[in-house]
Amino acid sequence: MYADRCTLEAAEILGKINDIQELKELFEIAQKDLLTAMDRGAIQGKDYRWISGVPGKTTGSSWGMLYAVFPCQIMKPDDELIAGTLKRIETNISKGGQPIHNGWMTDGSWVAATLDNVAEVKLVQGDGDAAVRYLYSSLNHGTPLLSWCEERGLEPGTTKTSGDRQHLWTPVAVVRLLRDMFVMESNDGLKLALGTAREWLASGEKVGISGACTHFGKVSYHMQYDSTGSKVTGEISFDESPSAAWANLYIRLTEGLKIKSVNRESKAKVLPDGSGLRWEKPCGTIKFDVTIRS
Repeated sequence: MYADRCTLEAAEILGKINDIQELKELFEIAQKDLLTAMDRGAIQGKDYRWISGVPGKTTGSSWGMLYAVFPCQIMKPDDELIAGTLKRIETNISKGGQPIHNGWMTDGSWVAATLDNVAEVKLVQGDGDAAVRYLYSSLNHGTPLLSWCEERGLEPGTTKTSGDRQHLWTPVAVVRLLRDMFVMESNDGLKLALGTAREWLASGEKVGISGACTHFGKVSYHMQYDSTGSKVTGEISFDESPSAAWANLYIRLTEGLKIKSVNRESKAKVLPDGSGLRWEKPCGTIKFDVTIRS
């Protein structure tokens, strides 16, 4: 079904007018059938419904269903079945911060799925703090050379494993999550620094990314917090010709600190909840000077 969606989008981009209607019908039928099947196959919990990896199976893997939110965009991030599936996964978390029994091992964790599915969906939902927690937990579950097995036991230095001993999915998931935490496309716009750890900016060090490739061209930004002056200053660069309809830059600080105002020259607007800045059709290089309130 995701392939149907991508084929339709490619036809629209390439102007294949004779094919668009047929591809659209195929996609819409497939999407409707899939959503109906997932709804009918959902399992009733105590106060929520959730989607299992196999119809009627109440144990083991259910992380794959989260692909329906990201990257497939078949279901909305706040769909009740997605909320229920996450609740089911997160009812059993290890001391090290990993969901337990989300694969074959009843007493183990599947680190790649923690990142590529649970953390990514949390990020799409706007919960950058949860994404950060899962990132650090997953890094802590790697070997000293930062490699991972497919599934592993929960205790430090465990010898309990399952699946591939060198699991390449996990390092790919680490890189993708890190990238999305700094730069993430959202339909016709960009969400920047949505998942940066609050402590990074609060430390007073520069936080940002340089030359990140996006669907809208390359993006660079950096920002730095001055606690004595209650200021965040920085610079953000887009392509000279605007292609993104909008861009949000999130100023993530500790202790509930929010944005009070931003310099007029930046042409940015403060987001209603004070969590970041927004530009409409951003282009070129922009300097910003933000005043912080507690």
